[in-house]
Amino acid sequence: MRHTIRIRLAAVGGVVLASALITACGGDDTPGGDNGQVRVGIVDSLFYSGLDQSGTATGVCPDLINAVFEANGQPEPEYVVAAAYSDLISGLQADRWDMVGACLQLTPERCEQVAFTNPLETESFAFAVNSGNPKGLTSLQQFADDPGLKLGILRGSVMVDRAETAGVKEDSMVLFQNVRDALDGVNAGRADAMLTGRLALHGITVGEQDVVNVSDIVLTPAGAAVMPDNTALLQEFNDGLQAIKDSGEFTSITEEYGLDPALTIDKTADEVCSGAS
Repeated sequence: MRHTIRIRLAAVGGVVLASALITACGGDDTPGGDNGQVRVGIVDSLFYSGLDQSGTATGVCPDLINAVFEANGQPEPEYVVAAAYSDLISGLQADRWDMVGACLQLTPERCEQVAFTNPLETESFAFAVNSGNPKGLTSLQQFADDPGLKLGILRGSVMVDRAETAGVKEDSMVLFQNVRDALDGVNAGRADAMLTGRLALHGITVGEQDVVNVSDIVLTPAGAAVMPDNTALLQEFNDGLQAIKDSGEFTSITEEYGLDPALTIDKTADEVCSGAS
């Protein structure tokens, strides 16, 4: 049968920003959003999740989620684009979507708020700095020790918590809406470095910039998430995720984005949230 995949930007202040409709083929409808589709909230974050120029959801997270839904014989979900990472869990709690699909890191605080799927990806963290790394930035501790340094971070991302834990003061952080804005900020001197997952910087620079590893952040797996009482969707998703791991499709998709599947493939949400990762 034919069904419609609606990909839209989430409402901000009660105003819907934009919407796009695309048509695809698939199987039976499943409970969720319009036409029975599962609604998945994502953000516009290059290589993680977002929309391409045709309005199709792209990135490692939607690619993996679509593969899981296909393995389960379900139609692709309805992707809803939120304004920022900080809107994803609140949007889930407000029933604006059924699943968060932007690959949120499994932090203790988030593990108490939502039920995570088994992890989808794990990556290292990096700074985007001006060419030659003129200030020799390699750690968050440098920003904690020197209040004159400014650290660019995506608003609502887990990087804010990581920076605070490392001792970086609030007035040393410059918050940006997305990766493009943050890279522009570094290029313009509004921030000395942008902190993000290395995948976000894959092939993306603005001006003359370098990417350097951050030495003092522990790797944390990331996954999709549902409300704790949505046990049926959680179990069904994890079953499909295991199916694409067994088939090799999981490895193929993650390697396409330069990620190491060995860091994630055997992890479970239970062990990560319990601190056993």
